[in-house]
Amino acid sequence: MKILHISNFDNGSTAIARLKAFKKNGAEVFTLNVVDNFPNKYKLYLYYNFGFDHVFNNLNTEILKISVKHKPDIIFIEKGNFVYPKTLALLKEFLNTKLVHYNPDDPFGSYQKGWSLLLKTIQQYDICFVARKCNINEYKKLGAKIIYTFNRGFDPELHKKIKLSEDDYKKFYTPVGFIGSYEEERAEYISFLIENKIPIKVYGGGWKNNKHWKIIKNNYIEGKYVGLEYVKVINAMDIALHFLRRANRDEQDHRTFEIPACGTFMLAQYSPFHKELFSIDKAAVLFDTKEDLLNKVNYFLQNNEERKIIAEKGYNIIREKGFDYENIIKQILILCQS
Repeated sequence: MKILHISNFDNGSTAIARLKAFKKNGAEVFTLNVVDNFPNKYKLYLYYNFGFDHVFNNLNTEILKISVKHKPDIIFIEKGNFVYPKTLALLKEFLNTKLVHYNPDDPFGSYQKGWSLLLKTIQQYDICFVARKCNINEYKKLGAKIIYTFNRGFDPELHKKIKLSEDDYKKFYTPVGFIGSYEEERAEYISFLIENKIPIKVYGGGWKNNKHWKIIKNNYIEGKYVGLEYVKVINAMDIALHFLRRANRDEQDHRTFEIPACGTFMLAQYSPFHKELFSIDKAAVLFDTKEDLLNKVNYFLQNNEERKIIAEKGYNIIREKGFDYENIIKQILILCQS
């Protein structure tokens, strides 16, 4: 089976894990890294704010060229907010290929800028994979033919327990940590912990000069931590905080699986999915309010053995239940061929 995989394959992208998983499942895979053909920041600004979608002309030309060259059985497009309707129409007209759309983000959530092209093309895909149940009816209303939900996952070759060097331990160790981008709710909760004397390090983008920055800035660690550096950061935490992105209406995300995959104790924001997956087997601990978070942080900082037992259960359960990308992509391929 030949697959053309179109996504962002820059370092730190989860698409890299899915690409490896396609190959492990026996597919012959060709790739198009959309970042290599993306317009500059000014042109992207015009698209996101004014809908000037002609900025993707070069990228769509490359999609057509590589598709004609390789004649794939499946064209697997991630996010798809850069593909023209006429591009998909030409692919269907001249190639015997299945068009598959995979979207971990939420085009109907609070971040609605930049989705205009996807909303015009949803009906042209043979299959759409969405990350949340609420998207199913939203996609149906726009004419989606076949819709499946999928889980996010982890890459067992990357997200694992590692022994930190003495230098890495000194650099990264923290009793409590969070790695992820800024959101106001996250900043509110983290600043509350800091004000209550919790030792914490914060990594990620967008934190500077946003709300609560004056409280958080002394706990913020500058830098871009992806790939192995990301794994080192998580391995160096006694307690890894996990906040969901409410604007995306998420009940899970990649850190849901990546943190326990590293063998680190996860204190995660409540969601029905988190409760179903982790609570029965006590494989992670969930929090709701700021006060609840503070109480649980204090408790588990003082109860090392209980924390380690829970972390080990989390490490095991995500493997036992098949949340690695090789298994997830295997299921996706079965659905694509049904």
